[in-house]
Amino acid sequence: MADMNLRWKSTVIGRVSLLAVAALLMVDQTSAQGHTDHWTGRLGFGLHRKPALSIYYGFTQASLTGLTQSLANPRLLEIKLGGTSEDVESEEYSVVSYHYNYFSLANISNELGPKVAAAVPPIRSEITSDLWRLGVAWEKGYGYSLGDSLTYRSILLYHSQGVNWSRLSVKSTVDLPADVDLLNLCSGTFRFGTKTEGGIKLRLVPLVILDAGFERAIVFRRHLFWRWAGSTILEGAVDWGLDQFINKVLDSSPAAVPVVNFVLKNAFSYGVYQLRRDKMNYPFDSEAPLLYDTFKVGLTFVF
Repeated sequence: MADMNLRWKSTVIGRVSLLAVAALLMVDQTSAQGHTDHWTGRLGFGLHRKPALSIYYGFTQASLTGLTQSLANPRLLEIKLGGTSEDVESEEYSVVSYHYNYFSLANISNELGPKVAAAVPPIRSEITSDLWRLGVAWEKGYGYSLGDSLTYRSILLYHSQGVNWSRLSVKSTVDLPADVDLLNLCSGTFRFGTKTEGGIKLRLVPLVILDAGFERAIVFRRHLFWRWAGSTILEGAVDWGLDQFINKVLDSSPAAVPVVNFVLKNAFSYGVYQLRRDKMNYPFDSEAPLLYDTFKVGLTFVF
């Protein structure tokens, strides 16, 4: 038991170190470009945002429709690097808006948690796996300031969307040939995917934010561009309509907008991803994706 705990701690420390090195390299690139220009567009990286670094640990449930042998639930370790801003929307109601656009590097693996015990035949053991994910995402929300400061102490409710590229490795024996063929469609090379996230942030000091959120990420078996584009355009049209409604709420009832934005945006994303459980490019005909549902907690450092 002591040897197993030592191996688990060594694995976690090693992967934290790898993620940290990658984050430092990303910091160097971002800083070098930030001195010469402003990034524009939806991602909005640049000098007008404060540099931010986030570290997360999470508990994940993995699933794939059509798989007979179940996937063991892995753990997540993630680093985000980007730019954040917090602006006053209503001094009267102490309402602030929040933006965080970032690159992310994540490892979702059974090696980050307790060892998965082998099942006694005829029960099949769960399939263990290791996934590395690189992505980019944009995060937005509203919240309420706490105390006298409108920017340094606040509680924030957010919604996030992003795209990513993931590489899955299966680590244990897969008993059924049909399951082997199905997993081969999701592993072996980098696969395109998307993610959505919602949660709450608590800033008690200027430099540190406590985070807790729920993320749902999907990994496509293959990237059918036109079907994906059509599905994304439909989602974007509804999302745009929600933005217009939320802006109206901000104008008429600022105190309500943090909750309204949080509920509408995350409820819509949850519904979309439920529809995509069996059709990754819903409503267009397509295969079921590999799903990762993660509850995670972390810290964001704002510089």
